[in-house]
Amino acid sequence: MYQDLHFYIDLDWVKHISEDNYLKKIYSLIDFVHKHKAKIFYSHTQLIEFTKNCNDLDENFSTSIGNQLDVIINTVGATPIKKQDYIFEVCFADKNTSLNHVNDFILSSVIPHSKQAILLSTHNKSPLLMVTPNGDFHKIELSYLEKVEDIQHWIVENSTKRNFNLSPKHGENGKGNWKGESVLLCNEKEANELLKSAIPDFFIHDNRLFNWDENCNTYIEFFYEGENPQNQWHGFHLDLKDWNRVPTSIRKFFNK
Repeated sequence: MYQDLHFYIDLDWVKHISEDNYLKKIYSLIDFVHKHKAKIFYSHTQLIEFTKNCNDLDENFSTSIGNQLDVIINTVGATPIKKQDYIFEVCFADKNTSLNHVNDFILSSVIPHSKQAILLSTHNKSPLLMVTPNGDFHKIELSYLEKVEDIQHWIVENSTKRNFNLSPKHGENGKGNWKGESVLLCNEKEANELLKSAIPDFFIHDNRLFNWDENCNTYIEFFYEGENPQNQWHGFHLDLKDWNRVPTSIRKFFNK
């Protein structure tokens, strides 16, 4: 559902040795992306540079820190990119417009694509000009995301709009549901807003989203209604006894 979204891991060894819990921060971002089954990439050259400059790592990832890095890369199925193209920042100034070369492993590894973002990067340059060794030119536009909330918003903004479909089976405003069926505690408009920021764990449920409803103090669960032009989802709230329907990763995310 989100495989047209491309994310790049910026493995910055300087940040690793200067910031506390740097790899933990990366993992929290990558894990969130991974649950959406989006595509994740990293620079093979940057990984080599990372291990070379960090004394707490070895080439076999056998240290505790190395294990963390191995989990970040392999558990989420990240794809290594070995190419290193030439990247330039375009400085527009009419006739005096110039190109400044950007020497950066992760930017040089980016594959031209319409929807792509770099995670936890020190850069914020966009658009960029990519020049390949065979002389091809590509305009590269990137988003730079540092927090899970940023990723969540970016995914919503760059994906097909989700639409809530009010189901008579689940009623509305806590009433009208069929006998024995879970009830929607809010109204249709409120449910549609909750749907926008709902999150998945597609490795547990490939057709469901969940959100925490502060007003109703419980989870709301959304079901995908299959391939349809409207991208429709229907949903209902969960009683406390049914919170076990919510994947552990999502409960940890909302801390509920």
